[in-house]
Amino acid sequence: MSLNSEHMVKQPHDVESLSVHNDSLSIDESIKSEKQEPIFLQNTVTDTDEKSGVNQSGTTQYSDIKGIRSAQLYAKHYSHPFYRVALFFSIFLVAYAYGLDGMVRYTYQATATSSYAQHSLLSTVNCIRSVIAAAGQIWFARASDIGGRFPLLVIAVVFYSMGTIIESQATTVSKFAAGACFYKLRYNGIVLLLEVIAADFSNLNYRLLASFVPALPFIINTWISGNITTAVGTRWKWGIGMWAFILPLSCIPLGICLLHMRWLAHRDEETKKQLDQVENEWKIPRSWNQFWDVYVMDLFIWKLDFIGLFLSCVTFGCILVPFTLAGGLQRQWRTAHIIVPEVIGWVIALPLYIIWETKFARMPLTPWDLIKDRGILFALIIAFFINFIWYMQGDYMYTVLVVSVNETIKSATRITSLYSFVSVITGTILGVFIIKFRRT
Repeated sequence: MSLNSEHMVKQPHDVESLSVHNDSLSIDESIKSEKQEPIFLQNTVTDTDEKSGVNQSGTTQYSDIKGIRSAQLYAKHYSHPFYRVALFFSIFLVAYAYGLDGMVRYTYQATATSSYAQHSLLSTVNCIRSVIAAAGQIWFARASDIGGRFPLLVIAVVFYSMGTIIESQATTVSKFAAGACFYKLRYNGIVLLLEVIAADFSNLNYRLLASFVPALPFIINTWISGNITTAVGTRWKWGIGMWAFILPLSCIPLGICLLHMRWLAHRDEETKKQLDQVENEWKIPRSWNQFWDVYVMDLFIWKLDFIGLFLSCVTFGCILVPFTLAGGLQRQWRTAHIIVPEVIGWVIALPLYIIWETKFARMPLTPWDLIKDRGILFALIIAFFINFIWYMQGDYMYTVLVVSVNETIKSATRITSLYSFVSVITGTILGVFIIKFRRT
């Protein structure tokens, strides 16, 4: 389960970020281990055959993938209660920063588009951000499994800051939208990585509660975000730009924890040999042919399914963005800039995406066997309707509250954030309920 979405302020839990990284404990194992150690302190490593990646029961594992195997080995050496508490507190700090940023940025996004005299394009900016994020989220999950958690966290933070700077210095709505895409893609990457790390270091029974650790700051941020937007006032460029250095600073404790567990793992000779074996495949290529075969073709084209990512962005972008541009005006639907993208999306991009994913992709972004599983399919349907219902009224809620209802900036910011407050409390209680009764 993912706590992602727009800062969770707007969207609830996106199911798209479900990843195959959690091949940890079986239900029976987690029930037994729960009696031995307190919350979040369980080791999630399974008994697997390190060469074949198959556990003792014969179930196929993903241990041969660098990121997953490394996380399993690091978890062995970070099982001390103090280490686990420090790790989850570091996750909390990062979540506090990006959560508060999301709430504040949501407010100033409306102010920014209004300053360009293009406030009606607010929903278009949100749509473009969501399309990029939805497709990139699956890709980011795959990349974290292959490349490891720490490298992807560094990349996400760099692009997060870059997108924030572009947004804050944008002089047109198109430049603002470009910065929003960079920000949103890496924002979702950071959210996803925090949930992946929380899952790596929690057992199955505590998984839901652990996944809500990155969401707990919203209980506080709901009430203080209004004070921040009031203090900053209408200076939206500063209100957005300050997060370009606040978030990287908040990631320092988490980075130290990740480096520390890596150091502990390399101190153990047996673990070091296993890590060296896993990392051998990532040596720098010595020739152009080796670079092309290993990194371009095998990694980007096949393992990360870059073609599938590109086609999914084109498909959803061409289909959804024109809806926000045309609106309910009949004359707009007759124009070429609305009709052509729709035709490209439905007639060209969507069929190509389906053909590629079903016939050619070796590791598809959307494995159809997985999607046909009822547990996954209905979770996706639920996530669709939750987000659909939110955006039907959420895009312009802040504007309506300030302009039509005459609310203050502080009050409007808090009202738009109440969703997060209630959903986090509800989800945390549900996590405790699952621990107690072991039912989903």
